Amino acid sequence: EEEEEEEEEEEKMEPKKKLYNWSTKEEAKQAFKQLLKDKGVPSNIPWEQAMKMIINDPRYSALPKLSEKKQAFNAYKAQREKEEKEEARLKAKEAKEKLQRYLEQHEKMTSTTRYRKAEQMFGEYEVWSVVPDRDRKEIYDDVLFFLAKKEKEQAKQLRKRNIQALKNILDNMSNVSFQTTWSEAQHYLMDNPTFAEDEDLQNMDKEDALICFEEHIRVLEKEEEEEKEKTRVREKRQERKNREAFQAFLDELHETGQLHSMSTWMELYPSVSTDTRFA
Repeated sequence: EEEEEEEEEEEKMEPKKKLYNWSTKEEAKQAFKQLLKDKGVPSNIPWEQAMKMIINDPRYSALPKLSEKKQAFNAYKAQREKEEKEEARLKAKEAKEKLQRYLEQHEKMTSTTRYRKAEQMFGEYEVWSVVPDRDRKEIYDDVLFFLAKKEKEQAKQLRKRNIQALKNILDNMSNVSFQTTWSEAQHYLMDNPTFAEDEDLQNMDKEDALICFEEHIRVLEKEEEEEKEKTRVREKRQERKNREAFQAFLDELHETGQLHSMSTWMELYPSVSTDTRFA
């Protein structure tokens, strides 16, 4: 009796004109299900509500019997429920991933930012509020771990960059010698435009800066020692050449009879002192 009343209600609402023909029952059933899908019928509404959403479409008549329509509707609901759960899962997953990217890239976020502080900063934004609190806290912990790792790597790269930059500046400072003290060098650096305009360099670790300076001084000391050694070798070589030249000069004097076993230095001096080989 109830079904007869529904059929009467259906007849009142259903358009009389039919525009479709289906060759098989399965084809008609699929057309009816597609109608439900096209109209966006959700899985959690009763037949009476769904009927109002679809009855004006010609495909409503694909299945002539109300019992067939309800059977197809129930099958559609079961399938649609699975799809909605998957859609909800994907939507939640996307929302969590979006929040994680947002926090990881936000300029105000650091590895030491407290959750409560973040809630004050982002609580009004949809990207924050759309994620459930429990999931949000898990994401937040992951973000802090990511940021700590990122900050550590950035600090490592900045330290490496600062050390190299300071080395380059010291290499080009002619007023820094192997005798320059660290205190003097710091004054020279503040007068150096490249150093004075580089905020990262001025904020670099003091111990790193001192080590860098000491390494530079050791290089200068080594260069100084090498230069002294070169000078010593040059002087020694020159002295040897001078001795050899003077010996040749004495041989010449001996050959010309000016130098013999009876010669005295006083007699010989006037002759030899004018020769460049004597000097």
